[in-house]
Amino acid sequence: MNGQLSLFSEDNLNRNKYYQNLEDFNLKAAIENLKKWGQAFNPPSDLDQRAESLNWLQDQLKNRLEPSYLAWLYQTADRMQQLQPLQKDMFHLKRGICKMLYERLHKNAFDFIAEDLHPAEIFIRQNDLEAAGNSLENYFGHYGEHPYLRELQAYVHWQRKEIHAAMEFYTFAVFADPFSLKEKYLKPKTFRRKLEALRHKFSDENKARARWAFELWRDGQTYIGGNRQSFEIFLKNKEQQLSAKPNDLICKTLRFSALLFLAESERLRAYPNRPGASFTLLQEQMRNLNYEQYVIYINTLKSFRNI
Repeated sequence: MNGQLSLFSEDNLNRNKYYQNLEDFNLKAAIENLKKWGQAFNPPSDLDQRAESLNWLQDQLKNRLEPSYLAWLYQTADRMQQLQPLQKDMFHLKRGICKMLYERLHKNAFDFIAEDLHPAEIFIRQNDLEAAGNSLENYFGHYGEHPYLRELQAYVHWQRKEIHAAMEFYTFAVFADPFSLKEKYLKPKTFRRKLEALRHKFSDENKARARWAFELWRDGQTYIGGNRQSFEIFLKNKEQQLSAKPNDLICKTLRFSALLFLAESERLRAYPNRPGASFTLLQEQMRNLNYEQYVIYINTLKSFRNI
């Protein structure tokens, strides 16, 4: 009995060491762990196939540890045919790839390292919030607004307990491009709950996300400061682009939200004084675009906002 317990303990030890070496991206040691695991009590039947996949990956990585390749590997590993035997281990392997990518990235990097992978996301995953924040600020300084990156910035502030700043950036992101937001970085429960409610209401992801910003504002769950010129420029351009598709219902919904953000920026910037002619023009555009939604907007203003 003691011998059998010893074999079980050895099995657990080899498995845990294997996972740890994957997360450390020590592939050679992970392969050795698989060999030892295969000698334990009742080992999994696919250990040889897993070892073959790791050997293949080792060969691919020879002289190819530049960030661009690691970024591609990080994004595609779970879909690569040669790595399919590692599907059960993919969580640990991708953590290892992320760690290696983090070590290879310059801490001042701010350009995208793949089409949809920014250094800030890697810094966040390695809990280097300072590097993430600096990377994002440098990006905005060089290239301007990017809604998804503003969501990452919001996440960084939230993790630092800087909730006011986080809500400002989450608000802009959900108004500017609700389709780009990733729920794993979406910390406010109100945002996540509202999206779930809209999914249930519409049974359509696009309709739910398009209406998301307006419904959050309606419930008083957003923060528009009225002092972010770059946000307003981005949303003015977005509104003009959306106006080119007057018969697309999703575009009309998104356009209404863009006009709402701009109108609220005008109103709050003028407060406690009355906003000027540009505010009135924005309201007229909202009324002409969707009168039913405009009525909800006006009633919402009257019910809990100073106008």
